[in-house]
Amino acid sequence: MINFIFFSFLILPVETLPSPVINRNSFEVISNSRYSFHSGFTANLSDQVLSNILWAMSRAPQIGSYREIYVAKPNNLYLYNPENHALVLHLSGNRRSNSSSAFEIGVATERYEEAGFLIQLGLLSATSFWDSLSNAVSCPMQSATNYANNNWSPYHPIRMVNIHGFAQRRGIDTTNIAISSDSSLPRPVIYQNDTFEILINNLGFDTLFLPTPLSLSKVSQILWAGYGVTPHMTANNRRGLTVPSAIANYYLTRRIYLVNEYGVYRYHNRLPPGTNLTTADHRIELIVNEDRRSALRNAIPRIPQTAPVYIVISVGDTSSNYQLLEAGFVGIQMLLQAKSLNLAGSLTLPLSPNERSLIREALSLPSSDYPVIIFSGGERISKIEERKPKKANTFRKIKIYDFLGRKILENNKPLKKGIYFILYQKETSCSFRKIVIK
Repeated sequence: MINFIFFSFLILPVETLPSPVINRNSFEVISNSRYSFHSGFTANLSDQVLSNILWAMSRAPQIGSYREIYVAKPNNLYLYNPENHALVLHLSGNRRSNSSSAFEIGVATERYEEAGFLIQLGLLSATSFWDSLSNAVSCPMQSATNYANNNWSPYHPIRMVNIHGFAQRRGIDTTNIAISSDSSLPRPVIYQNDTFEILINNLGFDTLFLPTPLSLSKVSQILWAGYGVTPHMTANNRRGLTVPSAIANYYLTRRIYLVNEYGVYRYHNRLPPGTNLTTADHRIELIVNEDRRSALRNAIPRIPQTAPVYIVISVGDTSSNYQLLEAGFVGIQMLLQAKSLNLAGSLTLPLSPNERSLIREALSLPSSDYPVIIFSGGERISKIEERKPKKANTFRKIKIYDFLGRKILENNKPLKKGIYFILYQKETSCSFRKIVIK
């Protein structure tokens, strides 16, 4: 549907999008199943898929001073307006870099790490439509990014472009290959009770943490979600991970560190010595045998001071856009996993050169590793709220889903006992809300 926005004497066509829908796949399942399609796709994707992807990307926490999401469709190039969930014309005509793509989505942000948040959420949202076969496939491409910066006239530099298309190959995969070779970490759980679209609503950083230790199983789950191995093999025959990497180089290998009450550990997703990218593992290696959390808190006072667990995400080169994007992929994955486990989670970034040096010193990290994001995790502190009067369990012009994502109501009808998720649309936004009918 085409509407118009009026700015003084300028009239901009607006393409409205359907409301996002809830798919039945969990965050863990789609993280385990996702892989990149570099070619072999067609342009046959619906606006519903585009709607979900854009909505998911807009859920990412913003850390910079600006954010722009561009969408190249066969007819025109648009700017996405998250306030009214619509596309505003930016340039007329076909501006796609690949004629086989259904649409291409470019992200302009101040920091590459934040662009990584959005790109990863877009990839996961596309994968959430899969069943036994893939359908909405995608891949972040540097060639498309170069093309966009040269041909899209963006207001700010585009950090990365996701290409999306349609292809039917291997779909949802629940095979769990994250097995620790030394039993230092329990096996992560692929089946969880969350639903991706519901999970990402109101995604943000927590500030209140219980200081009680996290169980090793929860720590294991967060590490796997961030940078764990998955069943697929890449085009260059390397074992895939929960996040993409340019040419499957996996720049963060051996550069992710766990900090808890027992010490400082290096996370490994490859068999010893940890550098063979064709192998799979899920283990931690002790590098400092004492509690360094106080030293880290003193070095970086702005991290949550009561969090029992910190994970330091490092790169080998802070001038590399690929490495900073990859760090963003990992950070948002850890935040999502914390929320799925009903934990408090936060990401601290960007880190200054001085802060990086202080972190290395506090944790005795190698001088060749440059911390760029700190994940903080712990049990939630429940908020105490005044009980509100009960309201009648009837609703108007909304959609209601059960916990499995099945749509059950669209009109005024009383609800039975159970857990429900309401999709409701305001004039300027759409959102989900969880309700419990007793």
